[in-house]
Amino acid sequence: MKFFQKIKDIDSILREIKILYVAYTDRRTPRKAQVIAGVIIVLYFLDTFDVIPDFIPVFGILDDVIVVPIVAAVISRWFIPKNILKEARERVIREEQK
Repeated sequence: MKFFQKIKDIDSILREIKILYVAYTDRRTPRKAQVIAGVIIVLYFLDTFDVIPDFIPVFGILDDVIVVPIVAAVISRWFIPKNILKEARERVIREEQK
């Protein structure tokens, strides 16, 4: 049963990534939010410190896959207007139901 719970969690993480992508690429999203998120994500990937070293199979990259969306989500709460996030969420959910 734990396996299926993990799959459900992965689906929700992927959905949140899609929502953030739609919100960040929206024309109405302030350029400030896009630039700050981009800079932080690039700096994270260029930084030599990793929570889990990348040479460890699967888990080394998994921390990158989890940390980047979390950082993007935190930034989006500060800089992206709530109505844009709401519309992005509705759009992604609507597309998933097709």
